[in-house]
This record gives sequence, C-alpha cells and structure tokens, in this order.
Amino acid sequence: MNSVAKSERFQTNEKASLEVYGKSGEAIAEVKNLSKTGACLEWDAQNVKLETGDFVRLTFDLKSVQKKRHVNAKVIWNNGKTSGIVFVRPEELIEKLTLKS
Repeated sequence: MNSVAKSERFQTNEKASLEVYGKSGEAIAEVKNLSKTGACLEWDAQNVKLETGDFVRLTFDLKSVQKKRHVNAKVIWNNGKTSGIVFVRPEELIEKLTLKS
C-alpha cells in the first residue's frame, strides 16, 4: 500500500491534460496545488469521472521551460470535480494495471 507523506503544498494555476487508465475520456485539469507527493486537481469536462482508486496520467506542458512532463498518480479522494492525487512510481502502476498486487 502506498503511504502518503505530508509535503509542503504550493498553490499553482498550471494546466495539465488528464487521462484515466482503463476509462475513455480526457480532460484539461487545473492543478490547484502541488507538492513532491501529489496534487489537487479541478476539472469541468463532462466525459471524465474520477473515482477514488483510479489511476491517472497527467501531462504538464511547461511552456516556461519548453518541456513536457508526464506523471502517473492515484486518486485518493474525490469531491465532485475536485480530486486529490498521490504520485506513483512506474513500477507500482504496472503492478496495479497487470493485477499482480
């Protein structure tokens, strides 16, 4: 099980592309705050429904440094169109997606 350590959160208004593994649909999410371990996301797309336990892939397009970054995460809480996520290692994602856990 993934233990969630508390990390300092930084307020942000970055945008990220949000994709849910195993479900159709993609959305642009606003990253409300960000830390080393996770983030809080808000989105308004009708075709995306996040549930606690879902695994997601976020793509950040960091225009200020002209780079794209991809991160995998797990939804740990959900309140309508706002969710808290914790970042996961690629090995953990592969393990969960191949049902080896």
